[in-house]
Amino acid sequence: MSSVIRKKNKDVIIHIPCEMIAHGVRHCVSGIPGIASVQQLEYRPDKPMSLCSLRPGAIVVLDVNDHHAQRAQTFAFLHAWQIYYPEVRIIALTRNRHPRLLSYLSALGLNAIISLYDPVTVFQAIFIRSMDFCEQVQLSPLIRNLLPEEMPKKLTCREVQVLEKLFNGKSVSMIAEELSRDIRTISTHKRRAMEKLNLRSEKDLHQLGWTVTGK
Repeated sequence: MSSVIRKKNKDVIIHIPCEMIAHGVRHCVSGIPGIASVQQLEYRPDKPMSLCSLRPGAIVVLDVNDHHAQRAQTFAFLHAWQIYYPEVRIIALTRNRHPRLLSYLSALGLNAIISLYDPVTVFQAIFIRSMDFCEQVQLSPLIRNLLPEEMPKKLTCREVQVLEKLFNGKSVSMIAEELSRDIRTISTHKRRAMEKLNLRSEKDLHQLGWTVTGK
């Protein structure tokens, strides 16, 4: 009974640049029981999506694609979500097959990561499971096969905040000053985040940053 109660009145927000994919997602979720509304937001590169208007428990379906500007905007949204609005649920669709990027998505604590090459039935099944609270990220079969057997541990809000600033070219000392923290504290957050993501060097960190932001 409690599972049914949790599934009622979910708002779904679709934020996908490709109109065809967005329309397909809308069609897939509209008939699922427990969906209160489905809203398809217009993608605007000059206006990132805001989380402020989303109700707790809302489900956002977005696309992590290979266009650098769009991907950077998506990750800016995900970083803000992980820090400020974790009660909103995120389902990421992607064609990307880069294990390090997919591991990073998983470590952000998304509710589900689904390959656009997986069948529609897989998307629907994972979407329905994601309507219930679940500590573990739901992965489609193709995504699961691309990731290491041992999944990365979830990043803390502070680790995400530090990584985002590092990805945007700021040094540890600059971040410490900006966040009013001791430089050793910021260094610890950086080290722990790199350990969770299996980044063995500054080069690995830089490459992930370029993959996420295009910078």
